[in-house]
Amino acid sequence: MINQQRLWDEDAAKNYDTPGEGMFDPAILGPTVEVLSSLAGGGPALEFAIGTGRVAIPLAAAGVPVSGIDSYDVLRQHVGSHHVRFGPELSDGRDARIGRTPHRYIWPSELDLMARLAGFELESRWADWDRGDFTEESRSHVSVYRLTAR
Repeated sequence: MINQQRLWDEDAAKNYDTPGEGMFDPAILGPTVEVLSSLAGGGPALEFAIGTGRVAIPLAAAGVPVSGIDSYDVLRQHVGSHHVRFGPELSDGRDARIGRTPHRYIWPSELDLMARLAGFELESRWADWDRGDFTEESRSHVSVYRLTAR
């Protein structure tokens, strides 16, 4: 198993941010924040894998109260992106590359089960932030869950 503290160390944090490019590109982040603000409907949002706040910070700036959960030591990270960039030579032993970190793909059905076990229900699922139809050909998804009344 990969030691997350070793992978997400201070050196990685120094190279974490990509302001204005990649996942920080306003063309990507803008629609994301717009859809999430609309879904929040004036209420709070919970972000899983919040990282260092790439989405949470602009979402909070848009007036949505945001809480988040992540599994690494956020105290060692700089506020910015949850996107890692490493050079092509990794002499220090970390095995991450640009756009690749050691995560396991989780099928939407697995997310649905975890959400249901935690008291959430699936409200909608799209292929992208433009709310395109999610089909078997979709290469990504946006899944929206709501806490069920107890």
